[in-house]
Amino acid sequence: MKSKLGLIAVITGVLTLLFVVTWREQQSQITTVYFPDGSIKILSEQSITNSQWHVYASMPSSLVSVWWQVNVFLVDVLHRADLSIPNPPRLVDLAGNMRPGAQWCHKTILVADELFSISGTNWMAFEFGSDKNAATTQDWLQSNLDCIRTNGAVTVAPNGRILTTTPCAVIVNGQNVRIVPAYQISKI
Repeated sequence: MKSKLGLIAVITGVLTLLFVVTWREQQSQITTVYFPDGSIKILSEQSITNSQWHVYASMPSSLVSVWWQVNVFLVDVLHRADLSIPNPPRLVDLAGNMRPGAQWCHKTILVADELFSISGTNWMAFEFGSDKNAATTQDWLQSNLDCIRTNGAVTVAPNGRILTTTPCAVIVNGQNVRIVPAYQISKI
């Protein structure tokens, strides 16, 4: 009797694992676009136009980075990250916030070169802020993406004056996150 129960438990465990792996694989194939107005659109990957990108990706594994990734994972599991988010919101460097986000979440973050060419500069910023800090690295990255989506990407003059604001859409699938000018996607 005990061996039958053990066998049933093992089979159930294997089937559950297969279901989770299959479900995650299907989820990674879905491409979702989040627009500045809060609307959401599901698109096929083929319908998104190719762009040139500024790429922010995870570093290759080394002993130090593996230790750091395990540490980040444990902090996230325990919801003890308490990652700082400015309050009140302030302008932050877009690249400076995307680099750690890519590393922490193991996704490639692609920012359309078009955003940089609009401004004629290699420096882009966005208004980043919230009334609470992030409990996990995923929450911190999501807060960044929400602020970019709702506030847009901005170029700033040396005197601190905002020159341009470009509304942005955020495109997410299982492997990467893309940030593009919203008008580029609204044509689809």
